[in-house]
Amino acid sequence: MKNHIAHRNIATVAFVLAMFSIGPLFAQTRMSIPGTAFSSAPGSGKVVVEDVAGGRRFRGGAGAQVILKAVLPRPASGSADHKVQRIVVHFRTSRLGPSLRSVQLIGSEGVSYHMETNLEGDYIAKEIDRANAWTLKPESATAIHLELQFPIGFDSPINPGEFFLTSVDVEFATPPTPPAKVPTNIDLANSSGCMNCHTVEKKLVGPALRDIAAKYKGDAGAQARLEEKVKKGSKGVWGSIQMPPNTNVRDADIKTLVQFILSLK
Repeated sequence: MKNHIAHRNIATVAFVLAMFSIGPLFAQTRMSIPGTAFSSAPGSGKVVVEDVAGGRRFRGGAGAQVILKAVLPRPASGSADHKVQRIVVHFRTSRLGPSLRSVQLIGSEGVSYHMETNLEGDYIAKEIDRANAWTLKPESATAIHLELQFPIGFDSPINPGEFFLTSVDVEFATPPTPPAKVPTNIDLANSSGCMNCHTVEKKLVGPALRDIAAKYKGDAGAQARLEEKVKKGSKGVWGSIQMPPNTNVRDADIKTLVQFILSLK
C-alpha cells in the first residue's frame, strides 16, 4: 500500500514538472516594443524621461510611484491572434534604486491581466520565467502598463536612482492551423462537373444519382458499363438528352464516382 502511494506521488510530481517545462501550448508570434515607446501615464508621480543609447531612462522623485504605458503592436493580419500569451520585460535598475512592482495588460474593458512583482537588478539580456518573463492564458489587450516604485529616505535624503528600459517583448498566440479538408465523393462530383446536370435526390438535367443507383442495384456488370458511359458519354438511357463525354476526368476518378453513385441507397 505504501509503495502504491509513493509511486502515485512520484507520478503526480513528474506530471506537474512536465507541465512547467513544456512551455507555451500554442505557437507564438513575438514582437518587441522599444523602451522609447513607453511614457509616463497621467496621474503618475514626477519622473524625468531621457532617451539614451539602447532605450529610455526614467528618474523619479523619492517615493514616486510611476506608471509607464505603451500601445501594444498588432500582428500582421492572419499571422496571429491578437491575444497576448507571453510578456518579457528587459530592464535594469540602479543599485538601491527603483523596482518593477507590477505588469498589466489593458483591454477594452479595463485590466485584462495583472502580475504583482518586486524586481530590481539587471534583466536587459535575461529572460527568466516568473521573474521578468510570464506566460499567461491568451488575453486580449491594446496597451501594457509597468508600475515602478522609487525608494524614499526616512532619515535623510537619498538618490532614488533610475529605471532603464530597453524593450518589452510580447508574444501573441498563433491559432493552430486547421487540418486540411479531406475531399469527399461529393467534392469530387462537384469538381468533375457531375453536379452541373445531376443532384443526389432529384432529377435536374439528368437523373438523380439515387435513381441511377436504384436502376442498377444488384447488377454485377454495372460498374464497368457506367464507367464507360461516363467517360464516352451516352444517350437514350434516361430520355433523349445526351450525356456528353467526360474525357477531362481521370479514369481513377471516374471509377470512384461510379462506386459512390452505386453505393447510394
